[in-house]
Amino acid sequence: MIQRLREFWSLSLRHRMMAGGVSLFVLTLLAASALQYSQFQHFLDRRVQARALALAENFAVSSRVWMLSNDLAGLQEMAAAMHEFPDMRYAMLIAPDGHVLAHSDPAYNGKYLSDPASLAMLAAPIQAKPIPAGSNIMDAAAPVRVNGSLIGWARVGMGLDYMREFRREVVQESLLLLLFSAVFGGAALWWLTGGLMRGIERLMQGVHRLEAGERGEALVPVRGNDELARLAQAFNALSAGLDVRERALAASEARWQFALEGSDLGVWDWNAATSKVYFSPRWKSMLGYAQDEIGDALDEWSSRVHPDDLATCQADLERHFNGVTASYVNEHRMRAKDGTWRRVLARGKVMARDTAGKPLRVTGTQLDVTARRAAEAERAQMQQQLQHAQKLEAVGQLTGGIAHDFNNILGAILGYTSLTLDRYRAELPEKAVDYLNEVETAGERARDLIQKMLAFARGGSGEAQRIDAGPLVKEVIKMLTSTLPSSLELHKQIAADLLPICIDPVQLHQILTNLIINARDATKGEGHIEVGLCASTLSGEVCDICHRPVHGEFVELYVTDDGTGIPAEVLPKIFDPFFTTKEVGKGSGMGLAMVMGILREHAGHVRVETQVGVGTTFRLYFHPADGPA
Repeated sequence: MIQRLREFWSLSLRHRMMAGGVSLFVLTLLAASALQYSQFQHFLDRRVQARALALAENFAVSSRVWMLSNDLAGLQEMAAAMHEFPDMRYAMLIAPDGHVLAHSDPAYNGKYLSDPASLAMLAAPIQAKPIPAGSNIMDAAAPVRVNGSLIGWARVGMGLDYMREFRREVVQESLLLLLFSAVFGGAALWWLTGGLMRGIERLMQGVHRLEAGERGEALVPVRGNDELARLAQAFNALSAGLDVRERALAASEARWQFALEGSDLGVWDWNAATSKVYFSPRWKSMLGYAQDEIGDALDEWSSRVHPDDLATCQADLERHFNGVTASYVNEHRMRAKDGTWRRVLARGKVMARDTAGKPLRVTGTQLDVTARRAAEAERAQMQQQLQHAQKLEAVGQLTGGIAHDFNNILGAILGYTSLTLDRYRAELPEKAVDYLNEVETAGERARDLIQKMLAFARGGSGEAQRIDAGPLVKEVIKMLTSTLPSSLELHKQIAADLLPICIDPVQLHQILTNLIINARDATKGEGHIEVGLCASTLSGEVCDICHRPVHGEFVELYVTDDGTGIPAEVLPKIFDPFFTTKEVGKGSGMGLAMVMGILREHAGHVRVETQVGVGTTFRLYFHPADGPA
């Protein structure tokens, strides 16, 4: 019998109430309800408040993506959908500054909240909270966050008229019945409602734990098999489902974040209708900015694009907007926080268009390619230097082989010519002697040319000595002064107490003679030439022979003229063997090639400064020798 009563008791709340009604007077049950009124009222208030907060939080989670993309139409649809909930007076989405983005009553869209309750909400700590909004409304708000940052508020207001009416009716009935049934029904009503209230209390405790972030399969203990037990089971299942979904969402966000960080991509999301742009933290740090140093205006991007690149960027965007290209791709320069220019590769695509085909939303990425482009430029320069060196090496080998053969042939020509003139000059006609003299002169010029070719091919054949270059330079200037036209002024600037250098004096003589003769030809015999010798320090200047930055202390020999200058298209070829801009018969093209060969043999460097119509300066740098000359 007892077992059957227990089964009946745990079967249904309805059966419990029926048993209580049969065993107790109806007046006792109603009187007990009056005694429980205050507790029941508090429970209902908390329940409505919890419901309002839960709706606000769900509203916040649902609107996160739409608010992030600033999709006002989507936000408005969500606000209208929330308004369909029973007892819902209004639902709205608010920007952090109080600007109403969407409202169940569209008349409020675009306005700013200025009432004290709303201002207090915006200024209070960022968390879900009830808002005092009057005696007839339960108002609640929840923050909308992305990656921990506040991007807005979700707010709902629920009417309490039905609660007031219900409480008023209960009070009236309870007061009347309490007079008759207080004594008889109190004990029985407490016993009947005790199990029910304990089950509800367990559910409320589970709700509080869920609000606190606790997750698990048994937040609410399940006792019996009645409606409260089944409700507890459903609540526990809902909690476990929320836990699974939150873990899946966190894992998805972690994979997305890892993929972006691994590819070093910055993300941007542009709402074309409002010109608001979301820039990811990596996009900002790519330019050296912190998260809060760049806003969401389109000008944050356009103002940092290099002025020479902005028109191309906008043109590529328009081509994609008009459907000419499948996606937007553009490489341009952007100004970083430290003032330097970073080269970035931007890609994007229209994700949504209106009915007229006009873009509404464009999403894309940005990659810093500054280092990549610098490496490519350096690789191209090194490739060019290698090709040039290989060409010079091939020409040098060819020149060396030809020079040796020509030298043997010229030896025979000059020897037999000299022998003929010595033995048969008196017997030969005067005209034949003149011809032989011309042959001998031409042979000597050819021999000098071969010596220059050998100097280029082998770096010269002289013996390096430790010398003080000043006296030798003065001697060469003195010797050449008498051979230069009177209309050409030759000046010298020789510094004192220079360190000695290690070079064959004959080779230094050849270098300086070639440079002065070239300067004479560049001035066409009229103007000024200055020859100088001084100490010099290089700190990264690029040599025009080895094409590498040079550092250190050097003895500098320079020759400056105010002649015609060297055109830009000619300058890279001036040290190539057999290259000349002089008329046929007036230059062999081996003078500067010989200078380069000698400098390369002594690990020297050269820099050429020139301007068409102004003049040219050749600066030669020699390493100082250790100790005095």
